[in-house]
Amino acid sequence: MARTVDEIQTEIINAIQADPTLAGLTSTSAVAFWRLITRVVAGALESEEQINDLFKAELEQIAREAIPGTAEWLQKRVLEFQYDALNPQVTQVIDGRVTYPTIDESLRIITAAAVKEQANGRVLVKAAKDDGAGGLEPLSTLEKDALDGYLSRIGFVGIPIDSISQQPDRLRVSNSNVYYKKEYDPAAILLDIEEALNQYLNDISSVNFNGVVVLSEIIDIIQAIDGVADVKSFFFLTVIRPFSTPAPGGTAITIQKEAEAGYAILEDTPGYTLADTLTLLPEDQIPNG
Repeated sequence: MARTVDEIQTEIINAIQADPTLAGLTSTSAVAFWRLITRVVAGALESEEQINDLFKAELEQIAREAIPGTAEWLQKRVLEFQYDALNPQVTQVIDGRVTYPTIDESLRIITAAAVKEQANGRVLVKAAKDDGAGGLEPLSTLEKDALDGYLSRIGFVGIPIDSISQQPDRLRVSNSNVYYKKEYDPAAILLDIEEALNQYLNDISSVNFNGVVVLSEIIDIIQAIDGVADVKSFFFLTVIRPFSTPAPGGTAITIQKEAEAGYAILEDTPGYTLADTLTLLPEDQIPNG
């Protein structure tokens, strides 16, 4: 990680002052000639280190994308899947890599994908698409069949890949008090919490690759909302339920839990939504003890 100009200059000055030959350079003035030289050298070194950091990041990104067979790699390839009902998207082997003859990002229908390595040596891909309203929904039968064909082409010999696409799991947060600063509107804070949690759930299968919901991360998200003073986390209850399980069923998350569908949304069953289950109280009601 690149050092700052001040950090580099300080190291140079410390080295100068530790050298008996340069002991006469004692001025503390910022415009002393020898200090100006150290400043210029420090600035040049900072630029060099920043360039090195960028180069390193680029190489690491290339390495991550070039190494086939990892869960991250497979998720990236699933998100690159193209579908057109009127113009079948058939992959070809180009320069040793299975890809589409024409890359058309507008045909990439999958917006959430989770990859799970199973105990039986198979790999499970969980996928969903944009529902057109900012949410997620399962692939159609034809889309799912096309995805299976695509996976069979990009996969590796001896590693079978299965796929599912189903309704999202539901996440319910309840039995918890959120204490807010009295300068803030609790209704606005609730909306901010909902927006932040929606973004988190979107990320678990688009930015990340495993579709896992982590309890501590949810608590951290709520605590980071502007206007939130504290969260009663001791009795904090977070439940995730598959779509096939009626509310208020599901599994309580004690540490983390993988979404059965590979992705999740906030609970939308009336009576169990965030507005129904989360209690917002002013900060002067925070227990003292």
